[in-house]
Amino acid sequence: MPLPFDPVWAVDGPSRDPTASEQNLGFPCGEADRELFNGLFQDIQQAINAFHLRNGNADIPVMGWRSSPPASPSIGDRYVVGVNPTGAWVGQAQRIAVWIGAWTFLDAVPGLLVNYMDGNDFSMLWFNGTIWQSLVIRRVLRESLTVWVRTDGNDNNDGGANAAARAFATIQAAWNYIASRFDSGGQAITIALGNPGTYDGFRANSFAGNVTIQGDTIPSNNYIIRCRDAATAEVITSAISSLEINNCVLSFTYTGAPSSEWILGARGGSQITTNGCRFRMTSNRSRLVMNDVDSKCIISVRGQTQIQGAFMCGYFARVLGGGVFLGGVSAAPAVINLDAGQTYNSYFCGCSLGGVSDWSACTFTGSSNPVAVRYFVALNGVINTSGQGQNYFPGTVAGVIQTGGQYA
Repeated sequence: MPLPFDPVWAVDGPSRDPTASEQNLGFPCGEADRELFNGLFQDIQQAINAFHLRNGNADIPVMGWRSSPPASPSIGDRYVVGVNPTGAWVGQAQRIAVWIGAWTFLDAVPGLLVNYMDGNDFSMLWFNGTIWQSLVIRRVLRESLTVWVRTDGNDNNDGGANAAARAFATIQAAWNYIASRFDSGGQAITIALGNPGTYDGFRANSFAGNVTIQGDTIPSNNYIIRCRDAATAEVITSAISSLEINNCVLSFTYTGAPSSEWILGARGGSQITTNGCRFRMTSNRSRLVMNDVDSKCIISVRGQTQIQGAFMCGYFARVLGGGVFLGGVSAAPAVINLDAGQTYNSYFCGCSLGGVSDWSACTFTGSSNPVAVRYFVALNGVINTSGQGQNYFPGTVAGVIQTGGQYA
């Protein structure tokens, strides 16, 4: 039976009456019809793929996180829209933009994850219900890692080579890169200073791993680490479980008036070891502690060590609260050379509140008579010189033993 209207859905085919089976099924199926519906199905499928919502995926791959649409998107490209969008994205802040021939947008639901490649790094974001936030995923190292820093580097680099185009400019940026991207996995991590010069110091929060800052190949004045800016009264403060500093000058350059200041500060149960380093004073600093050992921390000074500058400081080593200072160890003794004209305003070495310092593998050279009280020990503090006597430490005034202190 003829239909009361032309079969217009057969756009590219000849007009004809449908067959009996087509009338019974209610669906004309000419060649042109199949092409039309196949194309429609493919468009729908492509749109579904573009949204990446098949199989209930809760983690959506995107191309990046930005506020302006790209000039030439491809079908399926997805972006997280920034907080101040422009162009075709105006009014779509914090949504997901999807290109399916035109821009369409998805609402982000709380807990939604997206991922994208940022250079060579895999990054993830999550939506907290209001804004997108970075989700830190650190890669476990399976081999040693070296990150380069150069005075002519750039903190937007990746530290992947000893070249200005790849190296970081600051140790702090190199450390932030390491701490935010990697778990040590028991592998050695080295921050290598790529050229002689002056570098800003850094502060490191808690990190489980063995990290080395490598300066020169032998003790020298070529690689200098100073206070990291004009407002920072410290050179290096570390809560890394093990930090080793090799053949660097550690120079205190701060000129303000803080309540406390140090060259090396061990915090949070950390251990700092220096090999062939030089502690440098550049002005009189009556509160300066060169090695400040906090509770349950360790600082170990090894190899050919110098104390440079004819100036005043507070202590060479101060140990508190169960901390430990080691002036060398049997396998790596220390030889500490003092410039002439130095003053230690408090004591050369002070231990109290259970702090311990061991000097059994250390000898002193250079000036033996800086203006200093040689030592102070009290309140379960211990100083061990392996019987080298009351005048073992450099100084002009006898050491002080108060209640609970032990000196041997």
